[in-house]
Amino acid sequence: MLRYKDTRCPILACSANKGERGCFCGFLIYGWPCDNPHYRRRWREETGYQEPEPVEIEQVSVKPHSLTARVAAAQRSVEPMTVEQARQMVLQLEVDGDS
Repeated sequence: MLRYKDTRCPILACSANKGERGCFCGFLIYGWPCDNPHYRRRWREETGYQEPEPVEIEQVSVKPHSLTARVAAAQRSVEPMTVEQARQMVLQLEVDGDS
């Protein structure tokens, strides 16, 4: 179902522009900029639309929590484990599992 909004688009030749009856397109319904491949550049020039600045997302490392994830992480480690280190890890995992 097409929904019309009461607004005026500067691109009269666009098929989504119904003149006095309003327009139907992603910009008017959802707030998206014009994405019509024929009118995109002209629409942006005439409306003064500018792309928002990209937001930088900070990388956060998350420690594995489950036993399976910790074992998988240990298997991927680059340093081979000694028998004593493996024994200590098993003991620690048992202690963590009991709590």
